[in-house]
Amino acid sequence: MKFRNVFFVAIIVIMAACGKDALDVTFNANYKVDLPVAVTGAKAEYDFAVSDTIDPMMDEEVTKYMGKIKEWKLEGLEGEYKDLSEEFKLISGTLSVKSEGFLASWVLANIDIKEAYNMILTNSNGQFDEVNKILASKKPFIISFVGKTDKKDITYKVGMTVKTKVTANPL
Repeated sequence: MKFRNVFFVAIIVIMAACGKDALDVTFNANYKVDLPVAVTGAKAEYDFAVSDTIDPMMDEEVTKYMGKIKEWKLEGLEGEYKDLSEEFKLISGTLSVKSEGFLASWVLANIDIKEAYNMILTNSNGQFDEVNKILASKKPFIISFVGKTDKKDITYKVGMTVKTKVTANPL
């Protein structure tokens, strides 16, 4: 009996010394979406525009800790071109992540696109800070991609992966 009491007192003392942060849970919440693109037009440059919505609640761990999230941080944003009907040049494009009051954009230009071409989007203009604000809102957000190519009547998909790290405290 005394041992159990001493054990519980020791646990309480350790938790008090370490603080609530000792109980933090950290996990990755990654979101994937395929943006199907069909390019049409009758000009020298051919337009496209696609978008899709990501709901953070798609991740079970996020749902479990939604009210207890302390920090939600973007770790990376990547895209892969796949299922190309043919190779083409991306003349210009803007990839955006947006939600109520927040917008992060990346401008792409003059890229020769081949099957499995990967794009890794960087934080060159503070875009990750804006995406972190979007994540902190804990609301659905939109990924959109608009631009122009050098060919018409082509189709492809841009598979986007949003990599995030979440820290929550279950208390």
